[in-house]
Amino acid sequence: MISLDKKTRRWVNKNIISMAQREQILEQEHMARKPFVFFSFVWLGIFLLILGIGSLIGSFWHTIPESIKLGVATLLLFSSLIFSALAIKKEKQKIAEVALCVAFFMIGGGIGLVAQIFNLPVNGSTGLFLWLFLSFGIVLLSKHRLLAFLWIPLFFGGVIGYMKLELLLLFFEQSPLFATTLLGGILICLIYLSHFFTDKFAVSLYHWSIFLYFPIVFLGDIAMNKPYQGFLLSLAFLGILLFFAVTARRTILFNVTGFFIILRILLFYFQNIHHLYHTGLAFIMAGTGLLCCIGIWVFLKKKNII
Repeated sequence: MISLDKKTRRWVNKNIISMAQREQILEQEHMARKPFVFFSFVWLGIFLLILGIGSLIGSFWHTIPESIKLGVATLLLFSSLIFSALAIKKEKQKIAEVALCVAFFMIGGGIGLVAQIFNLPVNGSTGLFLWLFLSFGIVLLSKHRLLAFLWIPLFFGGVIGYMKLELLLLFFEQSPLFATTLLGGILICLIYLSHFFTDKFAVSLYHWSIFLYFPIVFLGDIAMNKPYQGFLLSLAFLGILLFFAVTARRTILFNVTGFFIILRILLFYFQNIHHLYHTGLAFIMAGTGLLCCIGIWVFLKKKNII
């Protein structure tokens, strides 16, 4: 991407703007960056402070009485909820978002703490589902995408936890084509449906579905019996995602998917490097076929047929 300095210099050379206007644009850009840099260092300082306090508490955790642990956790949870309610009432959205974020994490931490103190049979998947259920109202109150983005993996994590990861891997090992088609199909449907909406849940679901789509394809790829079968499976599902990126005009997704397709082609090449003659013929045929398809598409486009 061309920097603003180079852009404005080019505009001056083309007499689109004057030198004085260029200086004003650069000055405004410089002033606009100051708050961003300032708040970046503020958040970094807060992060380091929280990390330091957390480390100190962790070092003395075994010596702290359980009643104090539970009392402090309860106090932090209700304090953050009260602060968020007051901030929302006074329309202090930034304070409200910080308080809601604290409440969100305190619910998760509180579930783990209560389970530890009272020796409750709360495993990972049960804890995640309980966390997502109790925190759903907080996520709805938040106007920022962060909590929705963090809430979605709680659901996926709970589902995978109930399915058991080892059973999921066995599913791919026994029926890689069916497993990839089923889970990849569900994810591509979620990607397609969620991209029509702009609310925080839809955007979060869209990004997480894409994030999970690539590992699902990879698991199906490595579980196939022969390298060429895994290659064709990966290429088919990555091609579906690439087609969606083109039709939905998602440039970043198109570039990322294209990058993975190139990597998979290179991997397939090195997997079959001992069969250079047949591999070469296959790539020549594939390249020629692709270029012919592109040529036909360009011709039909010029004739306004498509």
